[in-house]
Amino acid sequence: DGPVLKLMVDTACSGVVVQPSALDQYNLPSLSTPVTSTGASGVAESTGLTEIPPFTVGNEARFGRLPAAVQEVGSLPPSIQGILGLSFLGQFHTVEFDYVDQELRMYRQAHDVPATPSHGQVVARGTMSMLGSMGVYTVPVYLGNRGPVSMIVDTGGSNTFLSWKGVSDLGLDRSSPAVSPISQPMGAMGNTQQVFSLTHRIHASSQLSFVPPGGAAHQNGNAGTGLSLSGANRLGIDIGDIPLLQMLANQGVGGILGLDVFTRCKAIRITLQGRERTLSLLA
Repeated sequence: DGPVLKLMVDTACSGVVVQPSALDQYNLPSLSTPVTSTGASGVAESTGLTEIPPFTVGNEARFGRLPAAVQEVGSLPPSIQGILGLSFLGQFHTVEFDYVDQELRMYRQAHDVPATPSHGQVVARGTMSMLGSMGVYTVPVYLGNRGPVSMIVDTGGSNTFLSWKGVSDLGLDRSSPAVSPISQPMGAMGNTQQVFSLTHRIHASSQLSFVPPGGAAHQNGNAGTGLSLSGANRLGIDIGDIPLLQMLANQGVGGILGLDVFTRCKAIRITLQGRERTLSLLA
C-alpha cells in the first residue's frame, strides 16, 4: 500500500488542488507551468502545477495520472492535503455522497446507478446550470413559496450563505421581520483566506426545493416534495457582502448551498453527464 493523500471532495472547485506542503511529503513533481483554479471563494493564482501519480479511491477504482494545481488553501484543516474538484468528478455520470455510511460513490455510466438508493428517497431534485465563468454549477433554490435563488452547489463548504441579491430574490430585504441582525457579526474565510462580514441571518423552516412549489414537476412527483426544514431541521442562513457573490450577481447568483443543507439529508446524488445535470436530495 502506498501513501494516503486526503483530499476534500468539493463541487465548488473546478479543478484538483494540492497544498504546497504535499509536494515534499508525497514526493510529487513540481512543474513550472503556472495555472489558476477556481473555487467558491473566487479565482486564486496557484504557485504551479503538479501531477498525482496513478492512484486508487477507496479500495477499488484505480485511476491514471492526475494534473493538479499547487495552491495554499488556508481554510483546509491540517489533515487534508487538497481538493478533489469537478475536473475529476466530471469523469463520472453520477456521484453520490452518502452521509449515513460516510461514503463517496462514483458511477461511470447511467446504468451503474442503483435504482433504489442505499438510504432514503428523493425529496428534491433540480436541474443544475454551469456557471461558465467559474466552471462550477448552480441550482435554483426555493424556500417554501419564496425564490428562486440561484445558488452555487458547494459540497466542500460548511455553510449556506446568501448575498443581499439572494435575499431580494426571496422577496425580502433588511427591514423584513424574517431578516435579523447578528449580534456579533461573524467573519467567514474562503480558500483564499479572504475574510468577509456576515451581518444578518434568516431562519428557514419551510420546504427547500429546486422547482416552483405546486408546479408541474411537483405534481407529477419527479422533483420530490421538498426537504423539510421544520422543527429540528430549521436552517439558519447567514447573509453578508460576500465578494464572490457580489462579483457573480450580474450572472444571477445569489447564494452558496453548503453542507448544512446536504447533511440534513441521508445522501445526495449529483448527475454530471447525460441530457441533464441534476442535484437530488435524499432523505
